[in-house]
Amino acid sequence: MTLRAAREEDVSRIEAFLKQHADTSMFLRSNLAQFGPCGAADDPNAMRFWIGERRDGIEGVLGLTRNGTVLLQWPRITPSVAAAWRAAVGEISGIVGAPDQIDSFAGDLQLERARARLDDTQDLYTLNLPGLRLPPGDTVLRAPRARDVAQLSEWRVAYLTEVLAVPEAEAATQGPADVARLMADDRLRVLADGKGVPLAMTAFNAAVADHVQVGGV
Repeated sequence: MTLRAAREEDVSRIEAFLKQHADTSMFLRSNLAQFGPCGAADDPNAMRFWIGERRDGIEGVLGLTRNGTVLLQWPRITPSVAAAWRAAVGEISGIVGAPDQIDSFAGDLQLERARARLDDTQDLYTLNLPGLRLPPGDTVLRAPRARDVAQLSEWRVAYLTEVLAVPEAEAATQGPADVARLMADDRLRVLADGKGVPLAMTAFNAAVADHVQVGGV
């Protein structure tokens, strides 16, 4: 197996591999589509990609964001992968991926004793849209309005602190900024009752041509 940094000409092969594992590759696929494989964009989420190759094709993909988060899709990851990859990078701030892959990768990097802000498994659920059944009621899903911003910012701060373990002072700044960014990108939606009162908020946290991923409800 050869591990190397991805190049622009690898995009279609990486996408084809990740599509085989679509349910657990949404962040990697969305990032690849948005920023490419070389992490050149001036965005904290832009990634550098590495691919593991054998004669019969790609066996795994690793991504490292500009803020140090590792994302992986490597169904049969081995200790040699972690050792070879770690030699090419510096500090990392987190790992995201399928739990069994993370356990193997973190163990190979000897991160078991590292102090983590958040160490959690979040279950994923998949649904083909033809199977979606909307419940009865007068609620509507709509774009946010200017008068919603204060409420949405408060919810986002609470989400960051309660779900993602972000320190309160950091969340107080990040929460309103997240809401502003999501609104500017037209990604944020509000569930409102029949009188227009917001009940919940959500957004797609990853999207590609054939899949979307709901996050941050």
